[in-house]
Amino acid sequence: MRCVMILFLFTAACAQLRSLTNTNAGTPSTNQVMASYVGRNIDDVIQNYGPPQSTFPLTQGGAVYLWQYTGAYVTRTAVFGGVARSRTDQSSCQMQWTTDSSNTIVSWRWIGNC
Repeated sequence: MRCVMILFLFTAACAQLRSLTNTNAGTPSTNQVMASYVGRNIDDVIQNYGPPQSTFPLTQGGAVYLWQYTGAYVTRTAVFGGVARSRTDQSSCQMQWTTDSSNTIVSWRWIGNC
């Protein structure tokens, strides 16, 4: 029974550590928002987010549009064995949409704390 309890506490501590260190955990709201633009014109994204920081034309038509945001500092806290541990990071988010030759969004991806 004692081994089971130790294993349980170790597993819980690892899960909390993962939440502190994994900055690209896949926020459903970010995924849903970005996916909602697939099939739409890139102008819809530009109207909502402003002009992109960079645009990269593709050789077969279309382009990759890049938005980069650096925001406020975010503090994450987890508890290990009754002791709170905190880590502070500056939030940073890079969003990319790829279009075809008619400027229709065909794919997307994000990196960072979006």
